[in-house]
Amino acid sequence: MSDVVWRYSGNPIIPRDLIPSSNSIFNSAVVPFNGRFAGVFRCDNKRREMNIHRGFSDDALNWRLDDDPIEWRFTDPELAPYEHRYDPRVTWLEDRYYVTWCNGYHGPTIGIGYTLGLVITFLTVTASAVRISKVNIIAAIRNLNLPRLPRPSQWTLFLHPLRVYRQMLREAGQGNVLKAARLFLFAAPRAIWDFWMGLLARGPVLLVLGFLLAWVGVNVAEQSGVYGMGVALFFVGLGQLLAWIGLPVRLAYSLTGLALVLYWSLPTREAGRLAGLGQNPGDFFIGGLFMVGGAILLFLYNADQLLALFAGLLSRFGRLLPVARVAISYPVAAKGRTATTLAMFSLIIFTLVGTATIANTFSNFLDVESGSGGYDVLVQTNPFNPVSAETLSGQVDELVAAGEMPAPLALASAAFGPVEAQAPGMAGPASYAVLGVDESFLDTQQLELTSVARGYDSAEQVWAALRADPSLVVVDNFSVERSGDPTFQRDADAFAIGSISAGDDTFEPAPITIAGREFTVIGVLASAPAFYGATMNAEAADGLGFGEANRLYMRLPAGSDARAAANALERSLSRSGLQSVLLKEELAESRRSTEGIFALVQGFVGLGLLIGIAALGVITIRAVVERRQQIGVLRAIGFQTGMIKAVFLLANLFVAGLDHTLSLIPI
Repeated sequence: MSDVVWRYSGNPIIPRDLIPSSNSIFNSAVVPFNGRFAGVFRCDNKRREMNIHRGFSDDALNWRLDDDPIEWRFTDPELAPYEHRYDPRVTWLEDRYYVTWCNGYHGPTIGIGYTLGLVITFLTVTASAVRISKVNIIAAIRNLNLPRLPRPSQWTLFLHPLRVYRQMLREAGQGNVLKAARLFLFAAPRAIWDFWMGLLARGPVLLVLGFLLAWVGVNVAEQSGVYGMGVALFFVGLGQLLAWIGLPVRLAYSLTGLALVLYWSLPTREAGRLAGLGQNPGDFFIGGLFMVGGAILLFLYNADQLLALFAGLLSRFGRLLPVARVAISYPVAAKGRTATTLAMFSLIIFTLVGTATIANTFSNFLDVESGSGGYDVLVQTNPFNPVSAETLSGQVDELVAAGEMPAPLALASAAFGPVEAQAPGMAGPASYAVLGVDESFLDTQQLELTSVARGYDSAEQVWAALRADPSLVVVDNFSVERSGDPTFQRDADAFAIGSISAGDDTFEPAPITIAGREFTVIGVLASAPAFYGATMNAEAADGLGFGEANRLYMRLPAGSDARAAANALERSLSRSGLQSVLLKEELAESRRSTEGIFALVQGFVGLGLLIGIAALGVITIRAVVERRQQIGVLRAIGFQTGMIKAVFLLANLFVAGLDHTLSLIPI
């Protein structure tokens, strides 16, 4: 037995005070790990508290133990308290290491835990080893970036899958089934992937994809945004292709960036057949995305010229010039990082400014005073049990006399009814409405006009002409051409006057046909949803068969309770089925809802901007770490501490200024 079992003469292998807090160390459990050894150990501290520590060794004789015990994560916090831990064991099962120990938890128990840390460490070491194996000695000594290998030609990438399959067939014919299977399952898909990625990087894929999207946008989806996205991708693919066939890279990508900026900033999508394509709010952000991308391309591939220009401007400031050149040269050299930073900040700021602009537009669109015509209450009669305007007016007088409602400042009536109308260019008549207003309405209304016909100098002249001539009408702004408004959608068969654009201040008087009679449009209302249709005088409406007023508009004194007044009128004529609408209150509620939604969106985008600012700080810290050697050289050639600080400050100011400039390009 003395020849088989022996005691190591160098015991104890692990001294009792290997870590500062230990009184004794024993009960070790060791396993081989990644060519070395790892283990868990019972360590009693100087208060004789038993716990488990982790350790590593290269030869299983010389050990390094963690000063702190293993920290276990418990799904149930109740299991965290313990009295002692000793006698550990470690075992590999399936995909992880399990550790067991004698545990003190309300008496003797067995503790079981597992760790993925060893697996993660193994994967990290393996990945690092693979990367380090590719570093040459010069790069390792001088801490240089790895050189980039030349990109294989597209012809080589095209032939590579064929060569892989030929080799696979050859191996299968020789009986090497496993090797053939590995080629089929791993090498062949990778070769095909490399081929398509090569095409993507060289332009043909984006050219084809862009052409298909543009064709779908015109012929299938009939959406301007889809078409524009296709054209933008076509431009990017064309720039890649030009660079591939030999055009200087700077020139190719500068032309691409310039094409993207010009295409989305100029009215290039409103000519010919493109003018009839549909639009939606997303087109605004798609255009902004590509415009920002184009501007970034222009900057990155002309940064050296920009640096020279900047240096020329600062040439008169002797001490500031070297600081500026050094500060700007770093963002210019790190094109990928700078492009990512610019894209992140520019798109966030663009989205924030764009959302605020749209919110302000909607707020103006839902103006309470002009949208309601200055009236507080709209009373609508039941068509199956009509009430005359005289009856309504008399009932209002009775309620005022009884003290149930304040005396109205204005009381007007109108006849509203559905009709068939047609404008030049329409295939046939479409559903529309008319609103025949009385003299009181024309005297008291506060509606605004966004456009007036030529020959009329003001809105007052338009209303005066409408009062005198029954062949003249004013239409709502939903019935005119709004192709430039991505927030507006109209059905293909809806009534629309193509000769009047919502953005024009003046227009040629437009003829339309309503219920077989000819009328002329001389004005377009601002946003007023309650006044949809063709507004005309009472005589014109009577000629169309709408002689009886079925709407009553009331303007109440400031501070009056419009809801109480409307309820009083409804109660007094409850058998007639009156319906009242609080015009100002409904518009104000719609406006608040819209502003609330946009405020929420702006809040989320603003949070993204704050995170981006924090990221910029991280990038700055990283830049300081990466440029320690450069900082040392700068200090050696005479840069003072303040100049070094100014370099980093000016670099951030330069990037931030570009961010703001690029973000405002699409607005």
